[in-house]
Amino acid sequence: MRQSLAAVLFGLTCLTFPVAAQDLPALFHVVDVSENDVLNIRSTASAKSQIIGFFAPAEDQIEVITQDETGNWGLVNVGETSGWVSMRFLTASQPNNHGPSCFGTEPFWSARALSQYQGRTLTFSLLGGPEETVPLIERRSRNNQTRESGSFTGQSLSGHYVISRQVCSDGMSDRVFGLTVDFLINQNGEWTQYSGCCSLSYN
Repeated sequence: MRQSLAAVLFGLTCLTFPVAAQDLPALFHVVDVSENDVLNIRSTASAKSQIIGFFAPAEDQIEVITQDETGNWGLVNVGETSGWVSMRFLTASQPNNHGPSCFGTEPFWSARALSQYQGRTLTFSLLGGPEETVPLIERRSRNNQTRESGSFTGQSLSGHYVISRQVCSDGMSDRVFGLTVDFLINQNGEWTQYSGCCSLSYN
């Protein structure tokens, strides 16, 4: 994670990939859990391991980062750590209108996805400055949709991005992320590269 970016706001609905074992991370929701019960999040992929959190019976937009080798357990984030839930009680969610939320550290920068994507735009706010919405002029997928790259241009901002399915750590917590991002941004004639992790979950 390199250099600072106070906030980068963008919407990329193409990264709500179709759900298959090889397509994680992806969003899921809880099923077959009674209204008076919860879906436990455990420290390891075992029903006997410590409970470290839970999802409500109607919980939606749960991001599963990866699965264990059996496919029976999914890795999710909870608080400042990650844990495992039984895939038996999860089913794929309908894609939402949000793109991935991304961020970086040392120093900190953050990004949040917006729902306004019908115009194929990226909306940026840099270092506490005003937001600028810029058109997305090119978008490409590679390696069976495991990597996406594109370009954007606006009045004072332009650049390129690459988002890849790759395990990523924020370097500050035990959370695990399933997407990495690299931005090469030209702001008023100066090019800067920013790298970080992304999450599909908007919650």
